[in-house]
Amino acid sequence: MDRRIQESKYLTIGIIGLVVLLIGTLFIFRKAIFMNSYQSRADHFSIKYPGSWSKEENKGGAAVIFMSPLASKLDTFRENVNVVVQDASGNRMSLEKYTEMATRQVSMVFEENIELVESTGTLLAGKPAYKFVYIGRGEIEFKIMHIWTMSGDNAYQVTYTALLSQYDEYIGQVEKMIKSFRIE
Repeated sequence: MDRRIQESKYLTIGIIGLVVLLIGTLFIFRKAIFMNSYQSRADHFSIKYPGSWSKEENKGGAAVIFMSPLASKLDTFRENVNVVVQDASGNRMSLEKYTEMATRQVSMVFEENIELVESTGTLLAGKPAYKFVYIGRGEIEFKIMHIWTMSGDNAYQVTYTALLSQYDEYIGQVEKMIKSFRIE
């Protein structure tokens, strides 16, 4: 009987220890697991982003920029997702026309230092959209994914920019962000 009680105590202590360990692990990694919500009332969109990422609003022409955490002290570039909203009311255009203009601008920026990876139709916020993925070559190689759509008088563009070597590291989180994007 004493042996059973002793075994029961050890089992109870083991279960309690495991529960504490699981709760502690969830607490430590909660920012990496959970998504925060962002809403722009002015630009009529919302998006979810990883809890471990930071955000800056109204910077460099973007309504919002979400930045990955630095991986180490040697990390010099923060992979990022930005949302740009362009007022197209003065120059209403179709998605096809906007796509033509946007892809031409990208080609002009990178000139011959661009390698096309993907160029295809898709959906963004449940609307017809266009996806343009390419590698920009130079001193540093970037892999960039643009997805854009038109809604009302606005063009909405979500862009993921990463070092070529880090692109796949964050693409799963970025795809969750893009799936959560809503135009309100």
